[in-house]
Amino acid sequence: MRRWLSIAVGLLVLAAALVLYWLDPPVVQALNNMGHDALLSRIRKPVQSDAVLILDIDEKSLAERGQWPWPRSDMATLVKQLTDAGAAAIAFDIIFSEPDRIAIGLIKAGVASADFDLLFSESLKDSPTVLGCFLELSKAALPELPPEENSFYRGHIFEKGVSDHNRMLQSENLLSPLELLSRKAAGIAFVNTVPERDRIIRKTPLVIAYGPSRIYPALGLEALRIASRARLGVFYDTNGVEGIIDVHLQDRSSKLDLAIPTDENGRMVLNFRTTRFPRISATDLIEGRVDPEAIQGRIVFVGTSAAALGDLVATPYDHELPGVEVHATLVDNVLADDILVSPRWMGYVTLLGLLIGGIVVLLLTTATSALLSLPVIVFSCIGSVLLSVVALHAKHWVTPPVFPVLVWLVIYLAITIIKYWMEERARHRVRNMFGTMVSPSVLQYLETTPGSFSLRGHKAEASILFADLMGFTSISEQLPPEELSSLLNQFHGPMTRVVMDHDGYIDKLQGDAVMAEWGVPFAVEDHALSACHAALDQQQVLAEMRPVLKEAYGFELHMRTGINSGVVTAGNMGSEDPPRFQYTVLGDAVNQASRLEGATRIYGVKILIGESTAREVRDQLLLRQVDRVCFKGKSAPTDIYELIRKRTDDESIPLWISAYEEGLVRMQKRDFDKAEVAFRHVLDLCPDDPPALLMLDRLSLYRKSPPPGDWQGEFVLTTK
Repeated sequence: MRRWLSIAVGLLVLAAALVLYWLDPPVVQALNNMGHDALLSRIRKPVQSDAVLILDIDEKSLAERGQWPWPRSDMATLVKQLTDAGAAAIAFDIIFSEPDRIAIGLIKAGVASADFDLLFSESLKDSPTVLGCFLELSKAALPELPPEENSFYRGHIFEKGVSDHNRMLQSENLLSPLELLSRKAAGIAFVNTVPERDRIIRKTPLVIAYGPSRIYPALGLEALRIASRARLGVFYDTNGVEGIIDVHLQDRSSKLDLAIPTDENGRMVLNFRTTRFPRISATDLIEGRVDPEAIQGRIVFVGTSAAALGDLVATPYDHELPGVEVHATLVDNVLADDILVSPRWMGYVTLLGLLIGGIVVLLLTTATSALLSLPVIVFSCIGSVLLSVVALHAKHWVTPPVFPVLVWLVIYLAITIIKYWMEERARHRVRNMFGTMVSPSVLQYLETTPGSFSLRGHKAEASILFADLMGFTSISEQLPPEELSSLLNQFHGPMTRVVMDHDGYIDKLQGDAVMAEWGVPFAVEDHALSACHAALDQQQVLAEMRPVLKEAYGFELHMRTGINSGVVTAGNMGSEDPPRFQYTVLGDAVNQASRLEGATRIYGVKILIGESTAREVRDQLLLRQVDRVCFKGKSAPTDIYELIRKRTDDESIPLWISAYEEGLVRMQKRDFDKAEVAFRHVLDLCPDDPPALLMLDRLSLYRKSPPPGDWQGEFVLTTK
């Protein structure tokens, strides 16, 4: 039951985990993000390429040149100086969507007549400049562009494969630069950064769709296109199943074909750097304080680090990183060729690993103890993490193992808790059932190994002991109730301890009677011998107690015992309603043990054991075959034996026992005269021996009324 419940719980946890992984709810995304961040921290490097530069509108620039926005004449100056210095590309992480209000104000005031926007546009004409736009994202694609949409669009992107714009991130609104500026710029690109649910940026889209026919590139991607004088292509799965495969930069003249792997939506995993990109202050450039060699051949991103301008984003490693650094990181990843990849098939591999690993954990945890299975599971989890680290270093594959590892641990914990709970229930049940019936060491064994016995009905080999006091009915009639109760308590205490000391189970204490078993509910090696030793020790303990009890209560106590071994039906038996159960044994072997105890009255001995018990103990104990009998209700005869005491290895059988057994054999062979001689010899050696006296009386009876012809020497007991 415990095993099947543990398996059921483990399967339930595993099934729930598989469904969660497939549905990818926020909780799973959060776990994967945690693993992603921890994993990527293992390979972070400083800035790798020397091709990126940030022109920073920093606090110093704002302090020297005034608050933002600056006049577009300053922007024209920036572009001209960067172009003259040989910048490979100039990318503005700024959106110039409105006319220059400063110039308009100056013109109206009659202070100036120059159109600063026109100046800015003229500076763009022969410059490798990318202007930024903003694409407001939506969940669904626009069926067509709004009628009022008149922004200038210059497409530089070709497509290959089964084109599907619906796979890309979708925009429902465009905030673009002034048309005057857009027409002169070398490119237009979006400056959006798209964080995860936790507002942290881990990926960036390389392309975003606006309407059914427009595709806008990311600012960093467009800067790369212009700097490399290449074409920009979006490559789809040729079967139209997996969406976008990668984004290419191609230049046939230089045979450039640089593939940037993405997910199916065109997003690239960012490999953030440990250091910031080199930067120069915008005010220093305008004032001519920058060496042109610091700019030559570089891709220059114009952005801001000033907190007041609010262009700060969060990454896994920086809570406030200037947004322009994200665009610079994209370019640096591509140029350094350490682009991170989340293989599409890795999701299926992770799902399969989750399933196989979960089943292994389930089977291992249910089949072994929690202590044995824990190291294997821990090493497996560590191995999964190390495998992910190796894949990241060797292939730049991002495969965070957090969710599978967590699921395996949850399965282990769930099954361990179930097992512990059920074991505690089993211990509690065992304690309640057997706490006063077995020795402390046996109780501890039963509690720690509840699977070693069964409370359900089952067949088992066992030895059963019945014992009670001689003449107890008369004693009970003469003693007051409180003294009778005290007497029984003083009697049962030592008798119970003797049984427990010999690893026996106290089945019942009823009046003066004791019923005990060996071999059930737990296996006992040499159960017959243990039962016999217990019976002899009980007689010895009672003999030591006898004078004390006689002085206290006025009666000399003697005990009769019957022991038998055989197959019994053992189990928890009783009533379902109301629930009343007791672990006990039933069967012919039990009935015969009870009748042996009763037969001690007939033969005048203290302990009688059955034939099956005698076979097991005859080499260790001194026995005497007392008779061959047929118990009431039975037709087959059986030999019964008196248990006398323990014997040593070199001890010979006393003559009176040999003489008695000789007489018994003669009597069974109908040689009554020689049998009588033997029994009388017993009395010569052991005067007043009750069994010998009984046999002499029986011989007199047989002479008067001989046994039938099919007689085998048995005596039929007519009472139970």
